Amino acid sequence: MSGLEIQNSNTSDSDSTSDLCDIDIDKIVFTRYLYIESDVCQAISSNILKKDNERAMFWASELLHSGLIHDLVKNLWNIYMTFYFSLNIEFFNYLLKNTNRIYSATENILKLDNNIQVDMQTMECGDTPEIINDGDIDPEIAIGTDAESALRDIIFNLTIRPFNTDVLNISLSRPEGYDHTCTESNVFSFNEQDSDEQKADQVAALICAKSKEGLHDLCFTEWLDSAKHIQQTIDALEKVGFGIAITNQKKIFTMLKHFKKMGGVVVRDGSPVSPVISRIAIGVSISTYAHKLKMGKKLFATDNPEENNKIFKNNRTKLRRDTPPLSQGTDQERYKASNILTTALTLSMADEISFGNHCANFLAKDDPVVNAYWHHWEYYAIRSPIWRRRLYVYGGYSNHDKKTVEFSNDDNLEAFYEEYGMDTNEQGFDIMERNLAQNRERISANQFCSMIAEFPACFNKLFNICNID
Repeated sequence: MSGLEIQNSNTSDSDSTSDLCDIDIDKIVFTRYLYIESDVCQAISSNILKKDNERAMFWASELLHSGLIHDLVKNLWNIYMTFYFSLNIEFFNYLLKNTNRIYSATENILKLDNNIQVDMQTMECGDTPEIINDGDIDPEIAIGTDAESALRDIIFNLTIRPFNTDVLNISLSRPEGYDHTCTESNVFSFNEQDSDEQKADQVAALICAKSKEGLHDLCFTEWLDSAKHIQQTIDALEKVGFGIAITNQKKIFTMLKHFKKMGGVVVRDGSPVSPVISRIAIGVSISTYAHKLKMGKKLFATDNPEENNKIFKNNRTKLRRDTPPLSQGTDQERYKASNILTTALTLSMADEISFGNHCANFLAKDDPVVNAYWHHWEYYAIRSPIWRRRLYVYGGYSNHDKKTVEFSNDDNLEAFYEEYGMDTNEQGFDIMERNLAQNRERISANQFCSMIAEFPACFNKLFNICNID
């Protein structure tokens, strides 16, 4: 789940309504410390909204150092577009600049991972690939410090800004939920015989009414895709006393141009911010300006090198030799890879607001997530670039039929597990709970929206009551 990809929001909470509740086992990706990638994305979102920089940086660093750069970037853009855009429209360029910093600092790692994926696909087919650089690859290649600094700048400068739930509210009000791949239904439609001026008057009426349902319908028409139609709408608003300042009109049209080329501007793997979210954000922004809601100030968090270094050091990847040694000071002194999780899991997923009530305090052996964690963690971890590199240098590759990782020979298998074996089926319950939040229920999209609507930084909303059931 990148950002907030919430679906089927109109079923009851008791029916496990959304992606916050259910996990598609086939899409699970384990990160460097074996958190579930979609859970980490949600934790980044909620902690930015809570203004908790330390936790937000921990979870964002988990994606960054796992090599999940595209997922991280898409998540940050979805957070911005869904919660911050309408009150902080000029932050777009700042976010874009720092997105490019992240990509520039990770360019070599992204290229290496692309090459490794090609080789692994060859190995999975039973062929022998041409190993990159004769196999001389450092699996622990470091992420550039500028990527960490850019990430810090994005997070710290989002947390000092106001946000609201208007875009999310409208998204969740759709009968088919937040999933933009669904066929649109119940959208606003004009009478064919109406002139553009008459249509603009109708759109202006919807915006003036501050109706979530009206904006929902409006945002899913093609009307807002046209600069001409938006200008006609702005003119219609002016006639009924909801004029928008010329400077703000220019901002809207500038953003419209950005959205039309979003795929080339924001993420390099060709997956743009959802076009539906972009359209909703434009619609909400027009309404925000029309109703003269207070916008976020052009403030930026000051840079603190000492604080930055502490954050970066704490969130760097821990290896076997970073764990407490066994038989310290003796000839038998050694380090166990299985102790990495005990050392590195400083935050627990079970403490995040994405998870609500306690379930029974035990792990069901037939739970597919538990089974994946206990017996197939390598198969789901190899989907993260950091684990892909680690397994690649030992000749590891995926066996999709068995949902396991196989090795080119037994020596490589033993060497890999000596260096990286997490022994997940031997970890204590507290470690599994930190990774999986296994004894807690994932909350629904409706519950999440209601919860964040009460956060102190959530204000200047068009829709003050979050009622989306």
